[in-house]
Amino acid sequence: MRHALFPPPHFDSLSSLRLSLMKEILCKVKSAFAKGIGPKRLEENSDVYLLRDVDEKPIALFKTQKALQECTAHLIDYEAFAGVPPSIITTLSHPALGGYVLDGRTIGCCQVFYGKIPLQKEKIIDSSCIRRIALLDMRTLNQGRYAGSILLSEELPIPTNHQNCFPEHFHSSIFNWAAWEAAKTPFSSEEKSYIFNLNPEKERLFLLQKIGLSEKAANLHFLALHILQEGLRQGLSAYQLSFFYRPPQNIFPTPANLPKELPAFSLLKCKQSKPSEEALAEIKETMAQFADLWRFA
Repeated sequence: MRHALFPPPHFDSLSSLRLSLMKEILCKVKSAFAKGIGPKRLEENSDVYLLRDVDEKPIALFKTQKALQECTAHLIDYEAFAGVPPSIITTLSHPALGGYVLDGRTIGCCQVFYGKIPLQKEKIIDSSCIRRIALLDMRTLNQGRYAGSILLSEELPIPTNHQNCFPEHFHSSIFNWAAWEAAKTPFSSEEKSYIFNLNPEKERLFLLQKIGLSEKAANLHFLALHILQEGLRQGLSAYQLSFFYRPPQNIFPTPANLPKELPAFSLLKCKQSKPSEEALAEIKETMAQFADLWRFA
């Protein structure tokens, strides 16, 4: 089941539905610019701008920093599984825009706007929606799932702010969903099948050759997907898996024997070449040991 709000993106190219939607939005934005309705910064000194139509209705966001990461998060959210808003790399010309300018036009990520109401845990209706966002964050090594980066639109959670995905160096991640009870519920068979059907090497090559991410970032993504797949084989929940990427916190009771150093540090090693079979074997062994910490807690 894909996210109800969005047309599904294709793996190798822009889907016709998504491309048509973004072209329509950009056309409305340019018409608004022509009538003097320019972009507005969301906050002072922010690199995110609100784009409006001729009736001054908000219809899109324009992000000028780490636009590639933001757009890529949508591209690999196949079938809109986690509900990342449709996004596209484009250029806009307006004196109010800051950021990188090429030939008088600012480069950025244009993203469909669905509101700005932060999701509160007590408003969660379907735990599956949160688990799917958790899977996305662990796949992409999102190092910034802060409060406010999951919005609510038509009773559905919308994950936004993916500028901190696809890092070249892993430090630790912040997952606000880890404090929610939904993260402790087991993954469904559909959610597991979705992850197991992903091909780490195909994704690595896609990020490297089609998107243009660095080799370090693409290789880290390759390893991250292997780690996630192995974690699901071990039967771990999103909450349990979150401790693989973040320091323990006193949110829920946790095993006292959890390692103080994040297990991800030893596995997510930036390499100039494709990770070896030895690295994959180490992932399997480490995840089995990590799962045992929870089984015997």
